[in-house]
Amino acid sequence: MHRKIAGMLVAAYMTGASALAADAPPAGITVAVNPVTHSVLVTGPGHGKDPFLSLNRTDWWLEGEIKQGEAGDPRLVFTADMPHWALLASATDAHGAKLDTTVLHRGVSPRNRHAVIERIAVTLPRGLADKARATGLSLTITGKNRSFEVEVPGAALTAFLASYDAEAVKRKQELAAQPAPPPTPPALEPSTKTAAAPAPPAPEPSAKPASSAATPAPAAASAESETPSPEAPSTAASDQGGADLVPVPSLGLQFAATPFGAMILNIEDGSAADRLGLGIGDMIEAVDGHSIKGLSGAAMAAKIGSPKAKVLTLTAAGDVTIR
Repeated sequence: MHRKIAGMLVAAYMTGASALAADAPPAGITVAVNPVTHSVLVTGPGHGKDPFLSLNRTDWWLEGEIKQGEAGDPRLVFTADMPHWALLASATDAHGAKLDTTVLHRGVSPRNRHAVIERIAVTLPRGLADKARATGLSLTITGKNRSFEVEVPGAALTAFLASYDAEAVKRKQELAAQPAPPPTPPALEPSTKTAAAPAPPAPEPSAKPASSAATPAPAAASAESETPSPEAPSTAASDQGGADLVPVPSLGLQFAATPFGAMILNIEDGSAADRLGLGIGDMIEAVDGHSIKGLSGAAMAAKIGSPKAKVLTLTAAGDVTIR
């Protein structure tokens, strides 16, 4: 029923000026560091070539993931909001070399219910990204019905790669400084006792009557102590993962409360959020123009799921009309 939560998504954002190796990124470029998976994002408005008043509105951002202190190949995520399906599925570089792609989302546009939105990720081999630092990167993203030209300025690429590499070094140092985990104790074999021990033989007639009546009592008490309480499993389950996910049933989504808003981490197929084109990883920062940053998860859920709420403001996508 639920989409798989992408491993690269996060539970919080941090501004990434401190993550850059040296200077701050150029104006108009925002660098964010994911403190959970240690991925680095470079994003900003108006990356696309289509004008603001065009029926086709496009944007892109760069992202990467660091595993065990190693920076993997970055990805360019391209979003197109348009009147008709393009069915984006492939990408090539300036020399026509084919690049690996992953279709992330296709759905109804959050800006216009009569339009559609598509999102596709293009894997950038590190060698290709390094060579494009000075000149910028040119990509062609192609679909069944049309294609888009994407130009990534060298300044954006340089800022991203500098932040990405610095974060990888930092993560590797953190891993090296961590103490070795304690040895895992041997697993205890589960108890096979399912009932109390049998009652002792009946006492001789000369024994006191009270003793025969009281003898089984300790065994019964022992059985009660060894039998797990029916409430115990539910309590343990509630203490495990999932406590950080806050549901909004009216929209069919779940989010994690962060200091910077509500980050969507799960969307039910066919739900209102799915139909509106909301995506996993989108950050809701305001409801009807009122900021929800810094609120508790319950307070965020109450505002987002309120039947009176009309407009959600997303950090990257802007305003989305929900009613």
